[in-house]
Amino acid sequence: MEYKPKQIVDLKTNSIVAFIVFLGALIVYALTQSPTLSFWDAGEYVTCSSILGIPHPPGNPTYILLGRFFTTILTSFQHASVINLLSGILSALAVMFTYLATVKLVSLYEKDKFLIIFSGFIAAFYIAFSFTFWNNAIEAEVYSGLAFVLNIIIWLTLIWVEKSEDLSHLNLLLLIIYIFFLGFGIHQTSLQLAPAVLFIVFYPTIINQIKKDTFWYKTAAITGVFLALYFIFNYFGKVFQIPDLSKMIILVSFFILLHYFYKEKVPGKVWVLAIVLILIGLSTHIFLFIRSSQRPFINEGAPSTVNLFTEYILRRQYGVTSFAVRRASFFYQIKEQFLEYFSWQFFNSETISSWLRIPQNLIAFLGSIIVWFLGLFGAIDQYKKNKHSFFYLFSF
Repeated sequence: MEYKPKQIVDLKTNSIVAFIVFLGALIVYALTQSPTLSFWDAGEYVTCSSILGIPHPPGNPTYILLGRFFTTILTSFQHASVINLLSGILSALAVMFTYLATVKLVSLYEKDKFLIIFSGFIAAFYIAFSFTFWNNAIEAEVYSGLAFVLNIIIWLTLIWVEKSEDLSHLNLLLLIIYIFFLGFGIHQTSLQLAPAVLFIVFYPTIINQIKKDTFWYKTAAITGVFLALYFIFNYFGKVFQIPDLSKMIILVSFFILLHYFYKEKVPGKVWVLAIVLILIGLSTHIFLFIRSSQRPFINEGAPSTVNLFTEYILRRQYGVTSFAVRRASFFYQIKEQFLEYFSWQFFNSETISSWLRIPQNLIAFLGSIIVWFLGLFGAIDQYKKNKHSFFYLFSF
C-alpha cells in the first residue's frame, strides 16, 4: 500500500484550480467582510495594527506588523477595511492550501484526476464557508493567519513525504521549521501541529520498525519520560509562575531526542541552521519590546523591561494549566464543546428554520446526523482505501 502522495494531477491544472479556489473564497470574503470595526479582539487588532500598538498578551507581533504593512500600502482605504481584508486574504490562502493538501492525500488511493480535483474542491469550500472560519475571515482576527500557517505547513509536509528518500530534501523541513516559529508570532497554538508533522516525517521509520518487539518498549519508555517531564515541569511552572515551562522543556527534549537518533543522517550544519531559523522566526517579538518603550496609545502589559517582557510573552497573567485537569466533565466537553460546535458549522439551524418553516431543533438534529454520517463513513472509507492517508489526516 502506497504511503507517498503522487503527482497525478498535472502541475498546470492543479495550479489553475488552486488559484480559482483562492479567488472564489477571497471574492466572497471581500463582499461579506465587516465594513469597519467589529466586536471583541478585532477592534483591538485593527487599532494596534494602525498605530503599531501592543495588544493583549502574548502580542501576536507578526500579525500586527503584517497589518501595519498593508495599511502603508493601501493608504486610500480606512485601516479597519484594510486589516479586515488582510484576514480575508490569509483565509483564502488557507482555503487554497486546504485544496492542495487534500489533492495530495486523495492521490494516495485515487487515480482519477477529476475525482481528485473534485475532492480537493469540496474539502476547500466546506472549510471556506463553515460558520466559524467564515466569521474569522471577514474581520481582523489572528485565526485567519493561524489557519494559513497551519495549512501551508500541512501541504509542505505532504510535499516532503512525496519527495523525500531517507530524510532527503532537508531544505523543505527547514522551511517548515521557519514557518512554524514565524507563525508563533501570529498565534502561539501554531506549534500544536508540530507533533503531527514529526509523526508524518518519521512515519516511514515507524512502519518499518513497528513489527519489532523493541519498538513498543522504546515507545513506552520515551512516552513515560516525556509525561514525567511534563508533570514535573508543570509543577515548577506553577511555583515560578511560568505557564509554558512544561511545553518549552518538552520542545527542547524533543530536539535533543531527534539529534540523538538522527545525528548521523542529518549534518551538523542543518541542526545549527534550524536553530538560526527558529530565532529568526521568533525575532518579530523584538518589536513588542522596542515599541512598548515608546509608550504607544495602546500598550497592554507594557513589555518595555526584560521582566515585563518575559511575563508578557510567557502569558503569566493567564496562569498555569494542565491537560490532566478538566474544567468540565469529559462528556460535557465532548457534547457541548465538540459535537454540537462541529455540527452547526455547516447547518445554521436558525436561518434554515426561518426559510423552511421547520422547527429549529429538528434542523439541528438532522444537520448533526448528516455531518457525522459523512464524517464517520468518510473516515472508514478512507482507511479501507489507504490506511496511510487516514493516519496522515488523523494526526492533523
